[in-house]
This record gives sequence, C-alpha cells and structure tokens, in this order.
Amino acid sequence: MIPEYAAAFDAAGVNEVLGKYRISDNGLRLAHFFAQMLEETGGFHIQVESLRYSPSRLMEVWPHRFPTLDIAEQYAYNEEKLGNYVYGGRLGNTNPGDGFRYRGRGLLQITGRAAYAKYGQQLGIDLESTPELAFHRDHCLDIARRNGRRADTAERPATSSPIATIPSQGSTPAFRGRPHSFPGS
Repeated sequence: MIPEYAAAFDAAGVNEVLGKYRISDNGLRLAHFFAQMLEETGGFHIQVESLRYSPSRLMEVWPHRFPTLDIAEQYAYNEEKLGNYVYGGRLGNTNPGDGFRYRGRGLLQITGRAAYAKYGQQLGIDLESTPELAFHRDHCLDIARRNGRRADTAERPATSSPIATIPSQGSTPAFRGRPHSFPGS
C-alpha cells in the first residue's frame, strides 16, 4: 500500500468520515466501498491514472475513439497525447492540456477539471491548481466518499446484490472488475 493511502486510513478522523456518510453502517457497505477503491487503485498502489496503453489495448478500452490500429498507434505509449485526446473537451476540460492534467487520481480516480473543481470547492482546497492533492492523505478518503453518485447511496440498504450499490459507475472498467475485489461475489 502506498504510504499516502496508509496514512489516510490510519488518520484520527477516518471513522468520522466513514460514519458521517454511513459507509461504515455495516460490513457489507464498507466492503463495497473498499472493493471499489481496491479496484481503482490496483490494490492501493496507484495514485495517478496510467495512460500508457498499447495500440491493441486502446482499441479495447476506447473502441469508438480507436477503431483502427493506425489511429491507435498514433497515441500508444504517449500518456499526455492520449489524455488530452480521450479527456479533452469533456468532463470540464476546456483548456489545452486539461485532459492529461486532470486525469484520474486518488482512491476512486476522480477525472476531469469539473470534478477537481467540485471536490476542491466542497473541501475548501484548490484541487484545480494542485491536482496532486486528490491523493493526499488529508483529502483522498473524503474525496472518494464524495466522488460520483455516492452521496445518495447512504440511504439505500446494503445488500450483496447488486454490487453496484456503492458506488454506481457501471460502465467503467474498474466497476466491472469490482467483483474480483469483493469477497463472496
């Protein structure tokens, strides 16, 4: 586990964050939350999204953006070029370079300038100017809790089916991989 994440989970306020948003209401809810974080961070070893893809992998992950090997080869193994191509002009990324600058970071890999601005404003930190704060020990767990459509999940009952309850991002590769990180699935 990356020391920054270990420090976040060992911090004095961790139970308060998990309790405030009812993530720790029961073991199953907590397991769902941790399964997603484990999947998104490669077992708590990834802080920043890697955009180092082979041409064939680009065609698998983004088949509409890379319909041919010729197109995929132009972006393969070039993280900055790829980030700006796949994330540029969406997710609040409006300036040149935003796609790469605001690629996924943290426990649930927040992505896009709009997400960095939103969570930064909610937490009173400048994530837009300093995206690296997304995986900082003082912020990563609170950002993960707030990420995406997680705010409404606290009112839902925690059940083993569907695993989609916390969080709900069914179209992402990490979401599809969650059953592998969730015992009993």
